[in-house]
Parts: sequence; C-alpha cells; structure tokens
Amino acid sequence: MDQLAADHGRRDIRRRLRNHLPADHRIAAVAAAQVCARVLEGRPRAPEVTGSIPVRPIIQGELVSDLDPFFARYAERYMASDVDAISALYEAPLLALRDGEVIHLADRAAVREHLAELMSAYAQSGAARADIAELGVLDLGRSSACATVHWLVRDADGAVLKDFHTTYRLLRDDGSWRILSYTNHD
Repeated sequence: MDQLAADHGRRDIRRRLRNHLPADHRIAAVAAAQVCARVLEGRPRAPEVTGSIPVRPIIQGELVSDLDPFFARYAERYMASDVDAISALYEAPLLALRDGEVIHLADRAAVREHLAELMSAYAQSGAARADIAELGVLDLGRSSACATVHWLVRDADGAVLKDFHTTYRLLRDDGSWRILSYTNHD
C-alpha cells in the first residue's frame, strides 16, 4: 500500500469515527486505530523519533504463546456457533470495523446479537472450521495487545471458503484476555 493510500485510509477511518461514536469513545478508538495501524499495514515498526527518546522494540514471544490458545479456542467455539462462549470473550461497548463501516455496539446484548448474526452467516455458507494460518502480536504492555490473525475458513471437505485477516485490540484482566475492538481487513 503506498503512503498516499495509507494516509487517505487513516483519514477516512478518523472521519467515520467522528461521525459514529460518542465523544468519550472517540479518543480511545482513534488511539487504538493509530496503535494498530502498524499491524494493519503489515509492517510493525516504531514511530520515527528525533532526539534522545528511547524506542522499545516490539516483543512478541510470550504474548504469542499466550494468545495462540486463546484464538484456537475462539475458532473452535465460533465455528460451533457457541454465542455465549464467544460473546463472553468480548468487552462491551465494542467497536468493530467491517467492510469500511464502523459498528458501535453499546452493550452486551448488542454484542451478542452481532456475533449471533455473524455465526449464522458462517453456518449458512457451509463453513465447518476456521484455521489460524498466522498470528502476529504487538505487545502494548502487561495488560494490552493488538493481535492480527490470518484466518482460513474451510468447508467440511477442507476447501477454503474465506481467506482474510482480522486485527483485535485485547485487554488482559486477571489473566484472561477480552476483545475490546476488532477490524476486518478490507
């Protein structure tokens, strides 16, 4: 993606966030979008720094091993259409970006309904399992991370029905991960 297209995409996301989110959610959503932008562009890197500010490298090892079983269970329960188990992994309110549209889910009921609709569509498409082709993690401290999952959704015969990436903003609380927001890569 060239820099002009990337800049335009970020401006478009900020415009949509301004128009669709309450003010108190806007700041957090824009900050999360900026932090995850490096992951979304597929080339994580530290911001350019002038002066003597130290730059901390991206650390992935421990978090990847911690998040791998989280997403493996997520895939298994999602494909089983276990709405209760999956919605328990999400925080409310939830911010989702799908097909260029900002979706603000204000409470647990809205999150559950959103996930139920998605799971139903997968079941109707003949999807039988979701495999993780790749997991990339950006460490954001002891209690937060951005994870980009390359999903391969397959039918009962193993044929790929969907091949896509989703980036999740996660919070770790009492040793358990919860999803604060997600972005499906267009």
